[in-house]
Amino acid sequence: MTETHRILHGTIHEISTSTLTTYTYFNRTFDDLTDLFIFACTHGNYVLVYKLLQEGTVKADSSNKIGKSALQLAIENEHDEVVKILLDYIPYEQYRDALLLSIYLNHTSIANLILNHPIYQTFTGKFLNPVDPEAYDDSQFSSDITPLILAAQYNRLPIIHYLLAQGERIEKPHQNTCICTKCVNNSKLDSFRQSQNRLSAYKGLASEVYIALLYPDPILHAFQLGQELRELAKIEHYFSADYKKLAEQLSRFVARLLDNIRGCEELEIVLNKTGLPNEEKYESLARFDLAIQYREKPFVSHSNCQQNLIDNWYANLSIIQNTDVFKRSLFYLAYFICFPFLAITYYLFPKSRMGSLCQQPNLKFKAYIASYLIFIILNIASSYFSANHIKTTRFLSDYDQRLYTNYIQYIYQNTELRNYINGIDNDTVHSLVDCDISLRFFTPNLFQIAMSIWVIGFSWNEFKQIADTGLKVYLKVASNYVDCSMNILYILYFIFLYSSMIFTRLAMNIFQSTTYWTNLARYSTMTNAEKQYYISQTRHILYWLNADRFYWKATDLNNLAEAFFAMGIVVSICRMCFLLPIIPFVGPLQVMLDYMMIDISKWIFIIVIFFISFACALFSIFSYFAVNLQQQISLFQTSLNVNSSIEISNITLFNQSTCSDYFYELLNGSIPFIMSIVEDTNDINNANDSCQQASTYQLYQNIETYPAINYFGQSFDSTLLTTFFTLFGVIGDGTSNRGYELQADSSCQSDPNSYLPGFDNFVSNLGFIIYGLFTFICITVLINTLIAMLEETIKDIDNRADIEWKYARSKLYMEYIRNGNPLPVPLNILPTPTAINNFFHYIKKIILRKNYSYDNNTETSVGNRRNSDSESISFDNEGIFNRRQSYISNKKLTYKKVIERVIKRFLLYYKDLRIGLPDNKDTLKLRELQNDVFALHFELTNNIDEFNEMYTSMEQSMNDFNTTLNAYFDLQHIKEHFNNQNIS
Repeated sequence: MTETHRILHGTIHEISTSTLTTYTYFNRTFDDLTDLFIFACTHGNYVLVYKLLQEGTVKADSSNKIGKSALQLAIENEHDEVVKILLDYIPYEQYRDALLLSIYLNHTSIANLILNHPIYQTFTGKFLNPVDPEAYDDSQFSSDITPLILAAQYNRLPIIHYLLAQGERIEKPHQNTCICTKCVNNSKLDSFRQSQNRLSAYKGLASEVYIALLYPDPILHAFQLGQELRELAKIEHYFSADYKKLAEQLSRFVARLLDNIRGCEELEIVLNKTGLPNEEKYESLARFDLAIQYREKPFVSHSNCQQNLIDNWYANLSIIQNTDVFKRSLFYLAYFICFPFLAITYYLFPKSRMGSLCQQPNLKFKAYIASYLIFIILNIASSYFSANHIKTTRFLSDYDQRLYTNYIQYIYQNTELRNYINGIDNDTVHSLVDCDISLRFFTPNLFQIAMSIWVIGFSWNEFKQIADTGLKVYLKVASNYVDCSMNILYILYFIFLYSSMIFTRLAMNIFQSTTYWTNLARYSTMTNAEKQYYISQTRHILYWLNADRFYWKATDLNNLAEAFFAMGIVVSICRMCFLLPIIPFVGPLQVMLDYMMIDISKWIFIIVIFFISFACALFSIFSYFAVNLQQQISLFQTSLNVNSSIEISNITLFNQSTCSDYFYELLNGSIPFIMSIVEDTNDINNANDSCQQASTYQLYQNIETYPAINYFGQSFDSTLLTTFFTLFGVIGDGTSNRGYELQADSSCQSDPNSYLPGFDNFVSNLGFIIYGLFTFICITVLINTLIAMLEETIKDIDNRADIEWKYARSKLYMEYIRNGNPLPVPLNILPTPTAINNFFHYIKKIILRKNYSYDNNTETSVGNRRNSDSESISFDNEGIFNRRQSYISNKKLTYKKVIERVIKRFLLYYKDLRIGLPDNKDTLKLRELQNDVFALHFELTNNIDEFNEMYTSMEQSMNDFNTTLNAYFDLQHIKEHFNNQNIS
């Protein structure tokens, strides 16, 4: 057991017993020197650490009881001197973890010690392959983590700057679909580790500081990398949230770069930048338009960008930018009045001041709205006019007396021809030949002609937009899908409408020809082949001339045209919702509606699954009864040999069929009918009197005697309709009958003698369970789920409604700020002199381009790509912190200079740890003060120890000196001698 012992400052006392050796140091007892060594490393006693290591009594790579090494403890407590001593004694393998830990804890001074240590710098090896079986799986950090990746993940500015200056780079992972040998082998070895390594690398590549220091155009690179991360989020679903988080991080990064832009000149250079990173090429709002295409909403909605966007929106119209609504309305009214003259001026003098007003974005938008409203008015007027115009349909007798006379004489009075045309023999068409014919319209009205011109203008506008922006960019805009749908619907409408009018006109031309009537006059003398030809031709002519819709086919061209027109009206009016972002108090609501439509689409997908499953179940259990009922009807029809009427449910059948005599002999002349037979119509009427007297007779006769068969068993279509309208509470409302019952609970029941009592109990109960479960799930559960989803979406969008609205408004503004046709629909159809000139320049450019060989072009493009790649990975910002003048007043400001300024201002954020960490500010100060106190404590303690040792040594020397003097001299005699001399 341990004995009690005295402790001196700075002295280690060793007390040994038969069972245990202990050490004491500063009122602390340690079981062995390793524990004392760990204590010294933890508390920064570098003198004691050095002594113990010099004596060789402990190992530098010792660990405490929880597995932390002495070096790790020293790094965690930020004891630089201890780390500096330990680095000379530990093996190189521990340098990696030490360096990564110091980077992780943001102990820059310790990281610099490790990076500048001779052992680390002279080592020529590399880290193990992350997928190597001998990789550092037992390490604190993953084997794929390099110092640069870790420093980039936590934006350690000094470390990243140092490593980039040393030539280190983060290797970009291969694509997920890469089939190179390395990727295939890594995927076979450990696909999960490969995905983790890819994510870890992208976390480093998405670092704000890494991008700011390395790339000459950090904004463009952040856009491209953010788009790549969003695509990866769709592919690697298991890391989707991580990739989306990195993309959002890049979006915030570019927005924060905008915070460091000063002045209108710098802002315009950044927003107008285009081309390669090292090219000084600018177009109006090119970078802003690129941000819209990459869906960088924080960048687009930034106040700096919005201010510049509004300035471009009101370019050359600053006089009305800040005026009130009344004055602005007067200006727009004057513009619309003068617009015809402005349009003519633009055609003749496009560069003039008056002609340039047509190119002003705000005025272009107002002209487009006016044109679109005119188109909507034409739609509404065309619908109203067409409905009223049908009332003025002319008959053949009013259209042409000569044609009407020929029609009556040669067609109507020709009994054989009329019967064939009416289809009495083959039951095809009935009463197509009547005493008179109402004629179809074969000329379009003015509204239809005007709408045709507008549709051509809209279509041309879409084609031009695709040619200017490209199909890929065009398809990313949701409003373009609506525009295409609207144009397609109206194009189909006019195709079918004009085709119908063309067929009508051709039929009328034949009908008016003398040859046709001359040949028809000799119908009785024609051969059978000629008769068939003229019967078919006459039926065709009368069909296309007849305006009576009850004789039209279901797929008649006119019916199809009107169907597409009806759908086109819906889409064209709903298209106006995409113009709402221009209004501040309506724009956010429209954005919410867009996101709610996404939720509704997801909900519809779920409910369709339940809808189809329950519809199939209900159809399955009731369809057999419908088949049996049809078999009973067929059997009953073939079993009658007298003229009689049959009542099945409330259906009356008249039958004239007879069976063979042998059939009745087999059945001994009797048939057990399962349906009630009524011999004449008087008995039928008497049998139905009780049903007709019921208050709900009209409803019951629609439901029939077997509701389940009517609703679910007749066909799968009827089952789908029933289940669909159940969602709106249509079935069984206000009646005792329920859709899942085979036998109706009403006065219109079938004859009790025609079925076995209780035959429907099981099926009706099963139908009740299935139908009730469907109603509960779809109406109660799923509809409430939809309400909850929409509420959550509204809350989510409401938190960022301003960003979403500004982004939607910016997209709308940019459609008119881009160089498009300045004239609205339908004036955009007419080619302008500027468009003709641009067309000839384009043709000339194509011709001149053919003079160069394909190989030269390929070599040039490859060389440009290589140069751009090498420039993108070069460390151009190595001297970013040097004090130097980056801008001279007499030199033109370029994008390179501006982005250098912005990066300098941005990186100031990372120079001081306290910036951006208000919650941890006091903690950091306390931690630093604590480390300083510990260091001072151990320094003073070590000084006291040194003084104690010096005092002890001097005391011993003096004692030895006194002993020597006493041995060789009689000091007492010498003292008395001197005293006597003083007295005398």
